[in-house]
Amino acid sequence: SYLSRNRLPVNVSFSGGKDSLACLCLAEKVISRPEILFINTGLEFPETVNYVREIAESRKLRLKEIKAESSFFEQVEIFGPPAKDYRWCCKTNKLGPMTDFLKRNYPKGCVTIEGRRIYESFNRSTIGSVERNPYVPGQTTLAPIRSWRALEVMFYIYWKDIEPNPLYQEDFERIGCWLCPAALQSEFAALKATHPMLYQRWKAWLYDWAGENNLDHRYIDWGFWRWKRHPPKIRELATEHNIDLVLGTSGRDDVQLRAVRGRSPCGLEYSIEAMLSSPQNHPFASVAGALPILGEVKYAEELGAAVVETDKGRISVFANGQIMIIAGKDEAEELLQSVCRTILRSQFCTRCKICEKNCPRGAISVSDAISIDGNKCDRCQKCAKGCIADERARRIMAGIAQKPKSSPGDWNRDGSIRE
Repeated sequence: SYLSRNRLPVNVSFSGGKDSLACLCLAEKVISRPEILFINTGLEFPETVNYVREIAESRKLRLKEIKAESSFFEQVEIFGPPAKDYRWCCKTNKLGPMTDFLKRNYPKGCVTIEGRRIYESFNRSTIGSVERNPYVPGQTTLAPIRSWRALEVMFYIYWKDIEPNPLYQEDFERIGCWLCPAALQSEFAALKATHPMLYQRWKAWLYDWAGENNLDHRYIDWGFWRWKRHPPKIRELATEHNIDLVLGTSGRDDVQLRAVRGRSPCGLEYSIEAMLSSPQNHPFASVAGALPILGEVKYAEELGAAVVETDKGRISVFANGQIMIIAGKDEAEELLQSVCRTILRSQFCTRCKICEKNCPRGAISVSDAISIDGNKCDRCQKCAKGCIADERARRIMAGIAQKPKSSPGDWNRDGSIRE
């Protein structure tokens, strides 16, 4: 087996859920008192925290409880609520703390046994039994139950005569962060019944956020907050009941950029989730009209969202300033600079029309909003020559890149604050 040939230290990632419990049982068959790693995000159910500690104590295991330095409720004020397609919190409260712990405690590398399964999601359907973590140098992950189904996992646990997390008896399908947007809407109903204080705290925050963004209360009550790009059925439901899905803008006079970077534990791709706060001199349609300079654009006015497909990756831009980029690490950083500069350029635009004259292909027209014809534009960037708005945007982005490490909202994947 791989473990018999391996000379690196071995640990088990234990979340308190059924999958990691099954992996722990398997690990105990070949490792005496394995070290278990539990990431306490600050959003775990109280029952889960107690369960993990009880399992470690009863089985005399070495428990390492890893905590995030940043509070979720501080970060959410910057990035807004997480969503199924906007999981910034996985990096600030999971991946960052874990990466930092492994670097400090396993400088020569380690092998981590995880409970990931191919039947959990499309993202995990391609995971291998043994993989090197590309974003945590030196870490190799093993997935011994990758081909198990959920029922088989529960059968194995009961066969081993171990009581699983008590939350499974309370109608929770997933045991993780209690406000996770990936949870079913029915699980939020269960949360209201079993943990009313937690439920009310999150609901109150969401209502305040909805009010600040001019959203109908049904946007919260019906669970629409769980998406950034809403699926067709949700859009149909919103249209049928006259619910606006477009978030309000920040309306800031200054410019601030906050971002989290890295691979999400919930996915396999590198991504950047960012919030750009800037003056709103022009409507979002002007931003969408300028984005073809970066790539092929799909703009949904009713959602206040635009998706840009480039040869380096995908960029999603939202009317309230949120940005999500999926690409390789270096490419993602380059795309972040480019899209922020383009957004600022469109907002600072004075409608002088110099760009119209500079474009050799006649791809730009400027009236109430900038409009770039994606079929004509070859992304030569000549339109930026002599553009006052672009020069201002470049200076601002250069200044942001040179700021000292003073902001608690801008994190690397390893948990350190990014310059």
